[in-house]
Amino acid sequence: MEKEFRDKVLRFGLITLVICILLEIFVFNYKSFTLLGGKYNQRTIPVSEAQVTGASESNGVYTASGNEIAVKFPVNDYVKTIKFNMASADGGKEQTDVSIAYTESAHRDSDRYSNKKMNIVKSMPETKYATCSFTGETYTITMKIESEANQRYTITGLTINEKIPFKFSFIRVFMIFIIMVLGYVFAKYPGLDGRMNLKKKSQKAVVIFAVVVSALTLTFIAKMYTDDLFKTEEVVTNQINQELVDAFEKGQVSLLDPVPQALLDVDNPYDWTQRTTMGESYKWDHLLYNGKYYSYYGITTVLTLFMPYHKITGKYFSTALATYIYSMIALIFIALIYISVVKNWFKKIPFRMTIMGLFTTLIISGVTLNVVRPKFYELASASGLCFTAIGMFFIINSGIFQKKKIKKSFLFLSALFMGLAVLARVTAVFWCFACVIWILYGLIQNNKQNGKNAIEIIKYVLAAGVPYVVFGLIQMWYNYARFGSVFDFGIQYSLTINDFTQAKSTIELVMVAVVNTLLVIPTINSTFPFIHGNYDSMQLNGYYFVDTPCTMGLIARGLPILSVLYAPKLAKNFDKKEKIKLALTWLIPGIIFPLIMVSMTWENGYSIRYGCDYAWQFMMAGLAVMFYVCGNMKNEQLKKWIYRVFVLCTIWAVISTIAASIAVTPESTLTYYDNEKGMRIYCHLRNLIMFWN
Repeated sequence: MEKEFRDKVLRFGLITLVICILLEIFVFNYKSFTLLGGKYNQRTIPVSEAQVTGASESNGVYTASGNEIAVKFPVNDYVKTIKFNMASADGGKEQTDVSIAYTESAHRDSDRYSNKKMNIVKSMPETKYATCSFTGETYTITMKIESEANQRYTITGLTINEKIPFKFSFIRVFMIFIIMVLGYVFAKYPGLDGRMNLKKKSQKAVVIFAVVVSALTLTFIAKMYTDDLFKTEEVVTNQINQELVDAFEKGQVSLLDPVPQALLDVDNPYDWTQRTTMGESYKWDHLLYNGKYYSYYGITTVLTLFMPYHKITGKYFSTALATYIYSMIALIFIALIYISVVKNWFKKIPFRMTIMGLFTTLIISGVTLNVVRPKFYELASASGLCFTAIGMFFIINSGIFQKKKIKKSFLFLSALFMGLAVLARVTAVFWCFACVIWILYGLIQNNKQNGKNAIEIIKYVLAAGVPYVVFGLIQMWYNYARFGSVFDFGIQYSLTINDFTQAKSTIELVMVAVVNTLLVIPTINSTFPFIHGNYDSMQLNGYYFVDTPCTMGLIARGLPILSVLYAPKLAKNFDKKEKIKLALTWLIPGIIFPLIMVSMTWENGYSIRYGCDYAWQFMMAGLAVMFYVCGNMKNEQLKKWIYRVFVLCTIWAVISTIAASIAVTPESTLTYYDNEKGMRIYCHLRNLIMFWN
């Protein structure tokens, strides 16, 4: 870094540091100055003077009888701040939510309900405080503790008008400072000017930095939602990491657990309502066929990880750790694919735009979405994403698109991993179709290079095709061994919310799937994490399952995908032969297949993790159109505006996808791992940002 630029960075850093410190003192800690200039009486109202409902009391400990404990304090004073002196008596959850009701001069005879909800965190005493904006004198304040039956709390009273402690956060200052300085360096450093050239140390360092930051973000989120993330032994086993392992080791494809007779006696066991009335437990989300349990989840992870680990150690490998590992590998290979694509096809693109595209592609891929609730559902998505990314990396770098000598070893490795991808997640078959199209295209290139040499053709076909045949036969045998048909994957026999044996596709169901998966715009407000799901039923007169609470359209998060709308106009610049080539190499895999996969989700309903099957491919198709246009654009002013808009799109994609990833807290019932430490981190992160909370 040149001395002149270092001096600029130093000057910018010093100014930024001063601003960050001033913001920390006077803005982020503004609540500490709330009582300045006013005369307020500080006092504590003991709980003995309050009216407590919804709990029984014994030796100062209150045990909830239902879902809420209401503590009504007589105040009769002017109130600017409150401190609720309560804590969980038996450990309990890391966070306790408390809503507030009050009566005041302007509303004396009945409660007004505050918009404020206090999130009281055990390890953060400052969360017991709240500022007040009541009208005139306050007569009563009711603190309503959101609880579960039999949870116990110690409640000593309510303190009014106590100064809220000043807490200087070095972490917040450091975070803002680092983001601002890194942004300045990225925008101004001369070494990043021009096109991508990874021979420049500065550019190579930025690419590595971008991947490392993405990997650390993935790790941070995964660790926040699973305290024992790096523990190899499973806490709660499931049908992939235990039941299939046990069955395969016994030499059978059906699961070992017997089906209860009560389930077999039900008129329609696939009807959820009939199963709930039979009075006996059963295996949820398993397949029931011919009186036996099966699993419809892929077996790649069983054969390559879980069963070998069990054979060696006698233990079952952690689903959470496996999901994290597959997600991390996927992230690395998607980054490698992206860099390969830019190097081969979009060399004219400015380096800074290339890096923003890298960040956008990695975050949109969905790797962070799988590690939040790492059950066997997410394991299947993560493993499918992982093997698909590896397979596509090898075929893209095999030479069939670059008019170079074709690397048959890369074609073999691509076919090998794509075969594993289908065995892990059946939707990967679409990317196998894409690869087969590319292989046929490469065969033409191979013939041009070798003059239709029969031996070379045989080598090419064997290298590129044998793994597909082998894994295809394995999948067909597995299907036949379970359900008597090589093409029956068994999804219709699921014991889940819907009866898939009766499900039929309608245009309305497909429309709901497409709108919510791709288009629905999230809502934005001041509640952490600020960007929230916005499911749209489209007035559907029927049932559509929604699995995850954060419904955000993929295109609404990844706005550059909209660039594909410009593709028809762009196609006019190419002759018929080039159009066919682009349709086979970009249109079908980048646009057509993702749209088909989205429309097929009508049966399973909505889950944001489904985007792992097609999101990064869809994004790269959009970026390809945008990069091509920018690379050939003569209007420099327009190019600058596209760059500025792309900066905003990248920031939005990162923020909105992270918000979707952390939409539920680590203590949510949607997870089943011990997340006490993670919840503490989550609360600290939330309060660092929500300084007004």
